[in-house]
Amino acid sequence: MKTIHLANIACGFHASDFSVMNRTVVLAKVNNVLVGAHPSLPDLQGFGRREMAIEPDELACCFIYQVGALDGFLKRHGLPLNHIKPHGAVYGQTARNIDLARAVVGVAKVFNGSAAQPDRGVAFMGLAGTAHQQAVEEMGVPFIAGKAFWLLFSFLIRSYPSTSSCILLTATGIEWFADLDYSDEGKLLITKYATNHTERLFALTCSAHDVIVRR
Repeated sequence: MKTIHLANIACGFHASDFSVMNRTVVLAKVNNVLVGAHPSLPDLQGFGRREMAIEPDELACCFIYQVGALDGFLKRHGLPLNHIKPHGAVYGQTARNIDLARAVVGVAKVFNGSAAQPDRGVAFMGLAGTAHQQAVEEMGVPFIAGKAFWLLFSFLIRSYPSTSSCILLTATGIEWFADLDYSDEGKLLITKYATNHTERLFALTCSAHDVIVRR
């Protein structure tokens, strides 16, 4: 906590629980760290990395439930809610689907009264140039645009189906790593490798950073 200025705190559906949330909020307060809610799909076993079919209103309720839990601990310790950032698979789902994006961005407005500046409201942290940005602009919600680091981090920590992959940018160019898994010891394993195929590439612009991904 001493080395960061902003923290995304898990809200119980992919990690954390009431004790962990409480302790983490206390640490954030001691270290003057801004706190954001990090809600996910209800997937403790898969750490929120597995996509699921879900309707927009159902997703909104799922997020309100989680953010509300964290907001209670923030109120207990006299801290505002700075932002909301979806975790794992639902981050990608909401970046691609405008209806889902509107659902989760709308959750930020539900908690505007918990913001440091209620007239400004709770911000939404998402990926620039995607449905995230479209939704916040439509709904008038402050936007914290994810940079290339966030995109790469998201890709590198989670497993993907064959329709997606993660990338590692190296000094010699672009390498593709697909279908990640974990060993029994918790080490990241590359279970499938794919090389650069230019016809399957497109660029995502992340806050002035161009990041190449394949799908």
